Amino acid sequence: VLTHPIIYDGGAGGFDTLIITGGTFATGEFVYTGVDSGTIALAGAGLITYSGLEPIDTTGSTIDDLVFNFPAGPSNATLANDGAGLKLSAAAFEDTTFANPAGSVTINRGNAADTLTLGPAVGNLTAALTVGSATSPFAVITVSGAVVLDFGKDLSLYATRIAVNAGGLSAYNITLDADTGSQVAGFFTGVNIFAHVIGEGHVQIDGRGGNDSGGIQHGVRVAGGAFVFGDTTTVQGTGGSSSGNDNYGVLVFGSGSQITSSGGAVSVTGAGGGADSSSFNYGVLVFGGGMITSAGAGA
Repeated sequence: VLTHPIIYDGGAGGFDTLIITGGTFATGEFVYTGVDSGTIALAGAGLITYSGLEPIDTTGSTIDDLVFNFPAGPSNATLANDGAGLKLSAAAFEDTTFANPAGSVTINRGNAADTLTLGPAVGNLTAALTVGSATSPFAVITVSGAVVLDFGKDLSLYATRIAVNAGGLSAYNITLDADTGSQVAGFFTGVNIFAHVIGEGHVQIDGRGGNDSGGIQHGVRVAGGAFVFGDTTTVQGTGGSSSGNDNYGVLVFGSGSQITSSGGAVSVTGAGGGADSSSFNYGVLVFGGGMITSAGAGA
């Protein structure tokens, strides 16, 4: 392993690829500083500083835990399958292809407007996944393909808006946090679930709706026959402070839509939103065939 720093300048134009192959590393941290520049720090190796690149390929190396730090400018990124590996891509930084790690993948925002889409196919990812944090959430995280992590691997998503649109989520402990603790402007549901969310351990979902005057600013919505299922399950939602109507804290709607557990406690807490003369702002609303159930005591 090279222990001295490496500076790689691909120059203007052309198609210059940085390929890292061989070696086993405990950690790898990618810091994107621009559309074609950044640094790569591999544990035990010298820092790689690059510029003037097109793609980055690390699929030939073994890296147990990967960290990706987005640049300061807004990024609309996608994490999806690429051959037998995975690709993180965006116009704001270099496409990066990597092998599924044994440990974890962590993706940190660089700007409060950052978005990330998982999919449409992301089945090669089985490591633990964390996107954003409670103090630095993404603007939007969209799940458009099945995310199925290995046993014992946790999934944590932090954003102002989280949409589980297709494929669903399966992991050990699952955290979907779309409540920053204060009102965020816009028209949106905090956590919108239209595909199954299945945790072998604890499932924790928190959401807060927007404040658009049109109403219907739900904190958490489970619909389309989706179910939220953990060994224990906690759902907390706050309706947005809209002057329109129907700002529910938690909505469970439609045949087959359900919040439940495999045997442990189920807790569902909702606070209706609304402002001014707004009405019908229920804390928790279950209708149209939706259900909240528990397979064990403590519901």
